[in-house]
Amino acid sequence: MRLFPCPECARHVRVDAGVCPFCDHVLPSASSTRARVGALLIGAAAISTLGSCRAMATKYGGPPAPPQESDTSIAAPAEPEEPEEPEAPETPEAPETPEAPEAG
Repeated sequence: MRLFPCPECARHVRVDAGVCPFCDHVLPSASSTRARVGALLIGAAAISTLGSCRAMATKYGGPPAPPQESDTSIAAPAEPEEPEEPEAPETPEAPETPEAPEAG
C-alpha cells in the first residue's frame, strides 16, 4: 500500500483514495500526481544538463564574447595614406620675343 501526504492537512493517505479521510479534501488522481513528478524530474534533469554544459564551455574555452561598443582596444585598421606626388621643379621660361614678320 503506497501513501502520500494530503496537500491540505499533510497526513498520509492512500494513493488510490479520492478524498482524504481526515479533512475530506478532494485528492488529485494518481496519474496526475505521477505526471507532475515526471515533469519535475525532467525539468530538473534539463536544468542540470544545461548548467554542466555552461560550466564546460567556461572551463574549456567557449566562443569569445562579442566586443562591447565602448571597447576601443579593437579598432578598425587605419587606411594607408597615399604618398603625395612631388611637385615638378619650376623651369625658368625663356622670355618671349616678338616674332619677326615673314618675308615674303
